[in-house]
Amino acid sequence: MFIMENLARKNLDDLDLYQRRMEIMIGAELRRDDKIADAIKVQDSIRKKVKDWNGASEIRKWREKRA
Repeated sequence: MFIMENLARKNLDDLDLYQRRMEIMIGAELRRDDKIADAIKVQDSIRKKVKDWNGASEIRKWREKRA
């Protein structure tokens, strides 16, 4: 009986550990998504402020200067 109690307790400990790890991973993923959303908002606000600017042409200029 004592062996079964220890096994059951170990399984619960493993489950609790797994649950905590999943909470950490999900929380980290949500924080990353929040940072991405914030970066997109900043980029959009900059684009609205600057008229007649084309990112692709600017990158092309930088690449031509390097070569």
